[in-house]
Amino acid sequence: MDNPLNLPEIVYYVGRFISLWEPVKNRAGQYNFHPKDLIACIKVNKTWQSTLTPFLWTVHHDSWMEDWDIPQDLIATHGRYIRYLSLSWDRPLVTFQSTTRLRELELSNTNLGLTTHLNNPDLTELSLDHLNSPTAPTVDQPLVSLTNLHLDCDWYQSPGLVQLLPVCPNLEVLTFSVNSHCPAAEIAYMLKKHCPKLKTLKGIQDFDIFDPEMMMTDIQFVTLIQSTCRLVHFDMSINNLTISICQALLGLHASWLETVHLILGGYSSDTFDNINKILSSCPNLTSFAISSEVEECPAMAALGMFAEPWNCAKLNTFKVSGLRFSDEEAAVDTPNNLREVNPADQIAEDDSVIWGYVLEKELRRQQFREALAMNGWILDCAPRYRTNHSHSFQSHVLAHTIFGRCSALPGMQAVHLNDFEYVRTIMEFMSNLGGGAQADRPSLFELIAQDKMREMLEPALRYVIAVYAQRYPRYLIRIVNRYEEFYAVLMFFIERHYLREYGASFAENFYGLKRVRAPRVVKPSKSSSIDDESVAAAAAASAAMPSSIGSKKLNNRDIRKSLLFLIGLPYVKCKLDEYYEKISGGEAARLFGDEFTQEEEDLTGQPLLVRSKAVAIKVFKKGYPYVNALYHLSILAHYIGYLYNKTPFYSPWLRLIGIEVKRMSAADYREIQQKAKSAPRRPASSLRESIQNNVLSLLSGSLDFLKVLLPMSIFFFKFLEWWYQSDYYRKASTAGDTAEVPPPARIKPHPEGLPLPRAANICPICLKSITNPTALSSGYVYCYPCAYKQVEDHGRCPVTLMSCKTDELRKLYNDAGM
Repeated sequence: MDNPLNLPEIVYYVGRFISLWEPVKNRAGQYNFHPKDLIACIKVNKTWQSTLTPFLWTVHHDSWMEDWDIPQDLIATHGRYIRYLSLSWDRPLVTFQSTTRLRELELSNTNLGLTTHLNNPDLTELSLDHLNSPTAPTVDQPLVSLTNLHLDCDWYQSPGLVQLLPVCPNLEVLTFSVNSHCPAAEIAYMLKKHCPKLKTLKGIQDFDIFDPEMMMTDIQFVTLIQSTCRLVHFDMSINNLTISICQALLGLHASWLETVHLILGGYSSDTFDNINKILSSCPNLTSFAISSEVEECPAMAALGMFAEPWNCAKLNTFKVSGLRFSDEEAAVDTPNNLREVNPADQIAEDDSVIWGYVLEKELRRQQFREALAMNGWILDCAPRYRTNHSHSFQSHVLAHTIFGRCSALPGMQAVHLNDFEYVRTIMEFMSNLGGGAQADRPSLFELIAQDKMREMLEPALRYVIAVYAQRYPRYLIRIVNRYEEFYAVLMFFIERHYLREYGASFAENFYGLKRVRAPRVVKPSKSSSIDDESVAAAAAASAAMPSSIGSKKLNNRDIRKSLLFLIGLPYVKCKLDEYYEKISGGEAARLFGDEFTQEEEDLTGQPLLVRSKAVAIKVFKKGYPYVNALYHLSILAHYIGYLYNKTPFYSPWLRLIGIEVKRMSAADYREIQQKAKSAPRRPASSLRESIQNNVLSLLSGSLDFLKVLLPMSIFFFKFLEWWYQSDYYRKASTAGDTAEVPPPARIKPHPEGLPLPRAANICPICLKSITNPTALSSGYVYCYPCAYKQVEDHGRCPVTLMSCKTDELRKLYNDAGM
């Protein structure tokens, strides 16, 4: 067998894991060429050389490989292996004539002819930077594989590059310079006619300082946006997001847009209103970024982005940068200029000063980070040099408004605000069917699952107690006889503990749910007036108070009402069902009619109390089925209403007590852990109190351990079920029955008996081929006539002289049945 390392298939996969490029430190996107490891492998043998040589020439980047000074003839010889080619300075054209299988081509600052390089049918990406092409390049055949075209050039010097678009029928991504010389109308015409699959437009700003006079006009941008029927990604540098550009984007592509990245060179009063229209009209938007290059763009104007609710539940990245704070704002909002107000004189002070002081105290930087951390946000990147603007009143209002809106989006992962980058470390624990702002709303299936779990605990515990009551009837028979009362008392203590400690029942806490008080609906007065400043301040204040959710926690009254419907209602329902089964005859009466029902006694002459009791039983027997049906129909109606988001209550009993069921968030879990760590331990003044404290802590820990015991018991019983149904159990249980019995020892021929022939198919008696083979009890085979006659005459085996009888002869059969 050949050595596996000589198989080309294995050598090929070895070559795929040999690195040729190492990243340059402190230079993102640049690499150094290090082929020594691969060259050493190529020298192993001819198989390795022929298999690994293409890896050495797959990528050719002349700037990164300049130090190696590779000979031109060597490049020309191996040009057929090059798949990625990047040239940034002139080379002899003959060097790359053999590169006919390119997949990615990048040409920059070179005057090489394009004809040779573009005649590559497998070319998928083409990048042309700063080329002079006054005439159209010649292409022999369409570039059907080209999907990405990058044109970073001066359109005044390279107008011929536009003629590349007709030979790219499958173009999907177009990146181009958006300077004032850009032939936007001609590009739009070419795209609309020849590139029906285009879905990405990216604009390149080829100057350091943003000059509106050197940019394309709004009409040109609108023409380009309208050139494709399905725009998915729009990354552009524009003067301003005007209403015409916004309408062009939303009119054709609102349902397709997934990425919108804009660099603004100007600002107007409706800029952020148009941004809000994009965020509220693009349901498939996943990434949105806006960067302002104008110094007069006020930060508070960005509140216009929140005028209308967003309709982008899939949004995961939101970036706003370049917002400026005026010197007057910074001077007013710095902490040094905010004086402390005496509470007794607050009425006489100006409201704006009090509001600024309160916010500055509540929203200082450290507290702001802690508030974000409670909701799963951490600061991932911050600017090296910070200004007072990052701690100003306006920055806090804007930040809290942004995070208040972004935190409601279930898929949001990163928020960038003026060089501050925040990432979301903890996403929602369960998928949300409603999406949007109801990420904490559990699905109906979660709620039904926890209800079913609570219902199944009762028969499971009943079965366990009944089994052990057969062994220990002296201790457990009373519990079995009064099981409903025992179970109600047991669950009372368990549910009360979980409601007090976790704000949820045992089953709800097991599924990561919690109970909160339903908010009261307060109708606004008709005379009240709301302006933009009050709305912004209210939004900031509400987002700045993550601890306000604590006001929805259960109080003692809510706990008592919850226990009433968690313990009392099921107990009463169980007793009513049991009594109805008793007086109605049970299942037998439902199957066989009235034969098993209790006969009505003649109550003539009986006391009034007896007759009243009989009438009450009769009324109960007739009316309880309707009451029971109404009970289940009310639950079903709430299920349907909750499923279609018509009611926040999935149960009529929760509606009666005004309690909603929500998902637990990361902040809830942190609060529980912090509460457990900081729980004060009561000092014991005597031995009795010490024992009492230890017993109470042990009981509390035991109740908490039920969360771990339940899944462990489920796993244990499922393991037993699998074990008893598996082949391992059957093999282990029948190991003694199916053990192989070793064959008996071979009886050797007797010295005085007949000798054995050399061939096994020869009869020892007649010395001929065995016909009708027959075995004796000694194990030797003879012809049937010979064996029968020998045993009948002598009563023994002729070879071993072992005694035998004629009824011990056994016929042997071959595979053919003979």
